[in-house]
Amino acid sequence: MVDGSGVRHDLTVTKTGITVSGTGRAAGTPDIAVLRLAAESTGVSVAEAVRGASDSLAAMRAALQGHDIRAADLQTSEVSVHPNHGRSGPRGYIARFGLAAIVRDAEAAGACAQAAIDAGEDAARLDGLEYQHSNLAQLRTAARDAAFADAAARAEQLAGLADRALGPVDEITEHGATGPGPIPMRAVAAEMDMAFAPGEQEISVMLTIRWSWS
Repeated sequence: MVDGSGVRHDLTVTKTGITVSGTGRAAGTPDIAVLRLAAESTGVSVAEAVRGASDSLAAMRAALQGHDIRAADLQTSEVSVHPNHGRSGPRGYIARFGLAAIVRDAEAAGACAQAAIDAGEDAARLDGLEYQHSNLAQLRTAARDAAFADAAARAEQLAGLADRALGPVDEITEHGATGPGPIPMRAVAAEMDMAFAPGEQEISVMLTIRWSWS
């Protein structure tokens, strides 16, 4: 059965009991952000390209640590050096080093990104930004509570209509919880508005519960 909101509700009534599905949702504001940065530099030699990327990445790391990002929350995510192919053949080399930074104050993500881009100068890249909720277990618990309450309210109503009383719960099945996934944002190093907003993330849970009649 599907209600007006498009949510499916499963319902089974037998002589021995009733089985009802309930859906619960819980939302929270993401409290951490993951910045995906990179330093990309070209050079006539491998050494020159690597040096340019290394210097830019070091400056970006220092800028992030100056914004209270812990060293443990900074991780090299990519290391590559390859020929810079032009129309007439190889024209030196491109070195690219990636850096993932966990910003534990989501509201500071914009300022951290801007500081890193400024410090890394022309070699700096902002490959992406993901907002995440640090306590998914808390959201799932709240969504599970809401799902149980939803199922119980419907079961109580139907039992009353049938002039029956609910007995003990015989079985509970939890279906796959959905969300919240990371909220991605993509950008490149350029003049941009760094006032990012984390928005809100939601997780939903569906429970199927069987009660015996009292």
